[in-house]
Amino acid sequence: MSLKIGSITIPDEAAFDLRQTLDPIDAKTLLRTKNGSGILQSRYQKLQSSISGSGWLPDGLDGLDLTAALAVSCIEALSITGATTSISIPRAFRTDTDFAPQGLAIVNGDVIATALSLAGSVATLTAVAGASAYQVLYFPVITGFITVSRQFDKAAQTWSFTLDLQEQ
Repeated sequence: MSLKIGSITIPDEAAFDLRQTLDPIDAKTLLRTKNGSGILQSRYQKLQSSISGSGWLPDGLDGLDLTAALAVSCIEALSITGATTSISIPRAFRTDTDFAPQGLAIVNGDVIATALSLAGSVATLTAVAGASAYQVLYFPVITGFITVSRQFDKAAQTWSFTLDLQEQ
């Protein structure tokens, strides 16, 4: 699994046990009318992420300009489901080997891989007989601001890092 931040790819030897979380940053409030009905007021939805890893080498991120927004090529997948074979991917995504979007068909509760083709951010999946829904699995590219913290364990001779990201 290769984690890319800006133009830097963290070497495998620095990231044996990569882990990533993807969580929403919501700007929303639930308002109530006189009769108690809820009305959701929302302004935007962005993502935040925490990525951690450790290895025999340091992470190599010292050359990054942490005052600028950086593109982070995620290692955790998101997915979107649709009733038809044409599904729009809602955000930027990775297209490099091993991280390209993947097509899935749901048939009687089973998941079956199916080919897909891309035209921009629209994925067209190959139809599967009996499919009740289709899904596209993709790895997002999130542009935002990051902070990095590091630790060295002298006894184990390993470096570890945690990268926190908030989408711009």
